[in-house]
Amino acid sequence: MAVKPFVLEKIAKGEYIKLDIGSGNKHEPGYLRLDKAEFVDPDILCDLEVDGIPLPDSSVDEVRMIAVLEHCRDVIPVLNEIWRVCKDGASVHIAVPHWSCDDHHGDPTHKSTFTEASASYWDKRSLHYTNTDYGVKCAFDVLATEIEYHPSFHSMPIPMQEVAANFWRNIKLRIHYRLRAVKE
Repeated sequence: MAVKPFVLEKIAKGEYIKLDIGSGNKHEPGYLRLDKAEFVDPDILCDLEVDGIPLPDSSVDEVRMIAVLEHCRDVIPVLNEIWRVCKDGASVHIAVPHWSCDDHHGDPTHKSTFTEASASYWDKRSLHYTNTDYGVKCAFDVLATEIEYHPSFHSMPIPMQEVAANFWRNIKLRIHYRLRAVKE
């Protein structure tokens, strides 16, 4: 586990902190890169499931986590940790494969499954929210749940895409959760 000194300096100065969790070789401009693979030379080197995020509480303004959460064995501690480092009102974008997509089932490194309703378990306003059951400590407002459809269905009206998705696999490719961290 290692954090490059400039990261902690940015936090100490109160700068706007944007964190890309599981960035790999991609570098989104303006984001600090967190990854467990040393060869990608991330700004923060850690195994999220083992080490947590080695940053202070309420220090991050924005989180991006694309194609990572499905690789986690237990998503609740990971989400709790993301919430811990987020400031109140921080924006969080999580993208995961849709459960009906072959990309989800075919990848042996995928450990968790997600549906359109999954994020409601992290939203205190939802009937699904279970902050005492299962160890859920995080609280997010779900601002949007967006489905990324296969490109061949983009010209089709959304109601028709939904009908097609009920009969065929690989129509819904990814789910994008847009969240806001809530701290009371």
